[in-house]
Amino acid sequence: MESSVLGTNRDGSINTDYCQFCYQKGEFISSPIMSDIIDSYVLDHAKVHGISEAEMRNKLQRELPKLKRWDISKYIDVTINDKVILTKNNKEL
Repeated sequence: MESSVLGTNRDGSINTDYCQFCYQKGEFISSPIMSDIIDSYVLDHAKVHGISEAEMRNKLQRELPKLKRWDISKYIDVTINDKVILTKNNKEL
């Protein structure tokens, strides 16, 4: 990830695990729901990268799950009323 888009820790230092669009001053600043993130970034990021919204949506759907924040191997699946709620460390996200 380019250093210009890296997030920051609580002390202001650079955080190499998360980007500035998700993580600032040691806290996540965006929705914990991946589809919300995709919906909110598709239009702007497609324009910046000179690709269609559909191409950007596909790229985000392909790439976001590879990032640390979205690594579902660390989650425990809990089902409530036939809906799967993802939890981490027994806390609902």
